[in-house]
Amino acid sequence: MTTRSANQELLPESDPNLIIRAGNAEKRKAKLLAESEARVKTNIANAETRKSLNSPTTSESLHPPKTNICSPLW
Repeated sequence: MTTRSANQELLPESDPNLIIRAGNAEKRKAKLLAESEARVKTNIANAETRKSLNSPTTSESLHPPKTNICSPLW
């Protein structure tokens, strides 16, 4: 006695190219997401660095003062 008919397949028919394309699309999305997250982390780190460079809590400014004084030429 069998539990299924002989003409019924175990797995449904599938398109191998469709499976490959879907896998490649997932890889591309994962890569783009990783690049985006890395870019966000870099931007946050740069913002923190800029914030600390311009912070009034530092004893000295790391940027020289801007002056418009010209030295006399003699």
